[in-house]
Amino acid sequence: MGNKKILKPDLEFQSLFRERLASSGDLYLEIRASPSSSKTELREVLSSGTWKIALVARPERGKANVELVLFLSRFFDVPKSNVVLVRGVASRQKCVHVWKKIPPQPSL
Repeated sequence: MGNKKILKPDLEFQSLFRERLASSGDLYLEIRASPSSSKTELREVLSSGTWKIALVARPERGKANVELVLFLSRFFDVPKSNVVLVRGVASRQKCVHVWKKIPPQPSL
């Protein structure tokens, strides 16, 4: 039985996940990366919740991972330092942690 495609992402999808990130503070995402693609984009979300993301970069010397982090930081509008690969550095299956920007602390 494989995972079935449940959703083709759009701007409404992006807004929904930005709101979810803002309300929860952080998200863990299961990613299925497709390096060496013609375009970097979120292709679909599977019924399992896994995000299928196409990446232009080749899977060599961490180039695809860097591109994935950059793509997700733009998608969620957070700094690159707020997107971390938790698992799957050398695999197409990845787990990524994204958290929102922490506001500056007031000085005393």
